[in-house]
Amino acid sequence: MDMTGLMLRLVLLCFTLEVTAIQLHSSPAQTLALPCRYDYEAQGSIPQLSLQWRSPSKQLLCHFIKHKAYRNCTAGYSVLYVPGNVTLVIDKVKEEDFGRHVCSISKRHDFVDYTIQLVRGTGGCVRMLSIDQSNW
Repeated sequence: MDMTGLMLRLVLLCFTLEVTAIQLHSSPAQTLALPCRYDYEAQGSIPQLSLQWRSPSKQLLCHFIKHKAYRNCTAGYSVLYVPGNVTLVIDKVKEEDFGRHVCSISKRHDFVDYTIQLVRGTGGCVRMLSIDQSNW
């Protein structure tokens, strides 16, 4: 393989591994939904799926285990599940909610982390960001 072919493969690999993250803007006391979209169930529902939402301070906010019908969330937070999306709902945004939230999804031995950045500002503004996955 020549150098040009190798470079092209590396560029394509980088684009394949890139994930889209979301930056949401909110005001304190606002109710807000943080979506966590994943493709594990793109071809149909899978029985064993586990999800954790962590706060900017790394506190476990919600834990969802699909095959055990288990949901446990810290007061003021809830989780909504539909195949392909597990959304964290913050009842009233507090100062400690601003920052980087991590959604960790696993199926059997495979997992992926997604990041949503919550910043102070007027609600409703959404911006797409490019980040890397933590399990690479």
